[in-house]
Amino acid sequence: MLVTATLGLVDINTGQLHLANLEHPYTVLYRGQSASYLEHEPHMFKLGMPYPAGEFQPLTFALRPGDSLLMTSDGRETTLSDCADPDEAFLGVVEECQGDLEQIAETLLERGPMGDDLSLLRVVYHGAAEDQRLNSGAN
Repeated sequence: MLVTATLGLVDINTGQLHLANLEHPYTVLYRGQSASYLEHEPHMFKLGMPYPAGEFQPLTFALRPGDSLLMTSDGRETTLSDCADPDEAFLGVVEECQGDLEQIAETLLERGPMGDDLSLLRVVYHGAAEDQRLNSGAN
């Protein structure tokens, strides 16, 4: 059995994101009420597939305070299968719903039948950990 995945690591002190996409639906960056995909092609093959020799390079990206990353299962594609471009349609749903996961799920389910599971995950970067402690008054 082969498995798709998106693996990410965020340095909470700097906002530096390291991301690897293994043939999974692309990660959405929601920034300033605009949605876009971080990846434009997978970084590796599915888990379980041999990888050609050479050095693997994950995507590196600098997050800003307020940025959201949205990751989904491929179930999002089945609800938008009637659209000419389901990937672009999903970005429109994210913008329409202002990145709110519950609204995104409701909108997707209204747009089409769910032929697969639908999983949604949102990660919000609030700024450096030190800044958060200072703003909250914690020592």
